[in-house]
Amino acid sequence: DIRNTVGNIPMEWYRDFPHIGYDLDGKKIYKPIRNKDELDDFLDKMENPDYWRTVHDKQTGSDIILSDDQVELVNRLQRGQFGDVNFNEYQPSVEFFSKDVMIHPVTNRPADKRSFIPSLIEKEKVSKLVHAIKMGWIKPRRMEDDSRGRYYDLWSTEDSSILAKHKMHLPAPKLSTWSPGVLQPPPEYLFTDEGRYLPIVPPVQLTWL
Repeated sequence: DIRNTVGNIPMEWYRDFPHIGYDLDGKKIYKPIRNKDELDDFLDKMENPDYWRTVHDKQTGSDIILSDDQVELVNRLQRGQFGDVNFNEYQPSVEFFSKDVMIHPVTNRPADKRSFIPSLIEKEKVSKLVHAIKMGWIKPRRMEDDSRGRYYDLWSTEDSSILAKHKMHLPAPKLSTWSPGVLQPPPEYLFTDEGRYLPIVPPVQLTWL
């Protein structure tokens, strides 16, 4: 079997050369003569019984007929199975940690010093950020007040003569005329002389049967 030793490179690099690579002895591997057109390929597809298992090898430029084992391997990989038929994917796993309490621990590695002291790298980063904020290089994010500019006069720029013609026009509400009696509550809600709130209950007329 002639093996091409060019490695994993694009084979388009040898497009303009008569050879396609080099073998194990360093000799050039020349491209096979391919003078088939689409008609010859169609006839080969109709007459050749091994056409469906023939693949083109880009490393050597020749056509290779796959064996039955190779076809079975391709079918297993396409179905998402393992390539080795004898591989048992449900074999019992090795329990490294069991319920039995052992005398010696699995690992007795002492804890690192960085696990119980503050991080020096984070301290340096925070110091740089604080210095940048003090110098004015970084401005902290401010909370914007959404209440500004939300209230406006809806009828400030309207022309009543033009907008009144529209069906969906909503006119401005009319203010009631002010009078001294408007701000005075009705007599049943007034305070008594003692300062207590005493609502006046209207009299009820009883009818005897």
